[in-house]
Formats: sequence, structure tokens, C-alpha cells
Amino acid sequence: MAKVSNKKEEAIKKEKSVSTKLKGSLHPNYREITVEMTNGTKFITRSTVSTDILKLDIDPTTHPAWTKEANYVNTKATEVSKFNNKFKGLSFGKQVT
Repeated sequence: MAKVSNKKEEAIKKEKSVSTKLKGSLHPNYREITVEMTNGTKFITRSTVSTDILKLDIDPTTHPAWTKEANYVNTKATEVSKFNNKFKGLSFGKQVT
């Protein structure tokens, strides 16, 4: 019985040593970095990116989607209005008089 338990213990030790060796390569380097926005403001966050400073090309202070300066054309609304204008005089079903 002593030999069996020793083999099990050795197997467990071997398994633990292998798993600790692999853990370092499996997990990315999660660390603090500095993010620099387009207007020059900086803040510190945590990331797995490889550089110490992340310079943004587009951010919420300058992008039209967030500043509401974009002139979006609602294509669905224009399609519906075109359809309604095209078939304005038609009636479907019985008319109620």
C-alpha cells in the first residue's frame, strides 16, 4: 500500500509542477497602462496591451457618433416615406363609409 500511495503522491506533485509552469504562459500580462485621448487628457487603466502608453485616434470627445454632430440619414424612414408617397391614393380592403 505504501508504494501505491507514494506513486500517487509523485503523480500529484508532477501534475502540480507542470500546471504551475503552464499558468505563466497561458495568462496574458495584465498591468497598468496610460491611455492618452486625442485632446491630450490621460488616465490610467489596466490592460493586456503590450505598450505602456495607448494613444487613441478616435475617442468619445471627438467622434461624431458620440458628439451628435453626425448627419445620419435614417434610410428606413426615407424608404417608408417614399413608399407612402408612391401609394398614397391606394386603399386596401373595404372602405368604411
